[in-house]
Amino acid sequence: MLNFDAYILLATIVTFILGMVLIWNVFIKRFIKALEDRAAGIKDNIESAEKSKSEAEKLRLEYQNNLDEIDKKMQLIIKDATKTGIDLKNEIIQKARQEAKDVLDKTYEKIDLEKEKMLKELKTDVVNMSVNIAEKLIKENLSAKVNDRMVDEVIAELEKDGR
Repeated sequence: MLNFDAYILLATIVTFILGMVLIWNVFIKRFIKALEDRAAGIKDNIESAEKSKSEAEKLRLEYQNNLDEIDKKMQLIIKDATKTGIDLKNEIIQKARQEAKDVLDKTYEKIDLEKEKMLKELKTDVVNMSVNIAEKLIKENLSAKVNDRMVDEVIAELEKDGR
């Protein structure tokens, strides 16, 4: 049978209470402190992550603002370059037109000179032919009346051409 001993029961209860106090003071307090330390570390990590996230957002906004500013500057540069290109194109076209006009004017001058030269040559040829005809006629002993009429006709023709 089972014997009940009050001293053993009392010793067991005292041992149990001492064991619980010892476990509470040594293990559970350390465990709770470790859990609190870990919670504090996690909280610090979360705050640090939020701070990093906030800083990253600031940097992203700054980066976006810089990109927008660069884009505006690039658009201005492109606009200026386009305007400069158009101005340069217009200047080149104007120079080309002026050069073409100068060439055309010189060509007209050359044509006029050539025309005058050809007219002079033609007059000289007509005079020479007239003189040759006159010589032939004189050689054939034409009458003076015919000679005068022919000379008058040649002179009239020359005056028409000479205008």
